[in-house]
Amino acid sequence: MTVNDWTAFCGSDTTATELSVIESVFKLREAQPSSIVDEMRKSLIDSYV
Repeated sequence: MTVNDWTAFCGSDTTATELSVIESVFKLREAQPSSIVDEMRKSLIDSYV
């Protein structure tokens, strides 16, 4: 992910908690409609199960 000149690397070992921290640091939830973020989160979390 690249947001405002910052880059975060997420791989197959990245947990939902770590993704949540990235979301809060980059304030992704505030920048996008919650339905898009929820859909993104569902697809990311599904891939880890």
